[in-house]
Amino acid sequence: RYNYYMIEHQCNQSDTQGWEVRLMLFNAIVVQVLLYGVEVLGGTIIVSARNEIEKIQKMFLCRQLGVKFSTSYPIMLLEIGARPIEILAM
Repeated sequence: RYNYYMIEHQCNQSDTQGWEVRLMLFNAIVVQVLLYGVEVLGGTIIVSARNEIEKIQKMFLCRQLGVKFSTSYPIMLLEIGARPIEILAM
């Protein structure tokens, strides 16, 4: 989560408002950190850890889209054309 908050802070400091730029930064930094070592540990990651990983992506999407956290995660993914991080891990 630290990397996510770091990106949010840096984008706010530099007045980066573009959705594409924020999404690119999220995918380039946060997702890569979350997926570090998945080649080795992928099959043994417990469900609660996977849920925490998905929660970070959902938090990012909710903030960027301006919707409540209770909004359906699959609907948000469909709306922006993204895949869950779990799929990338597989």
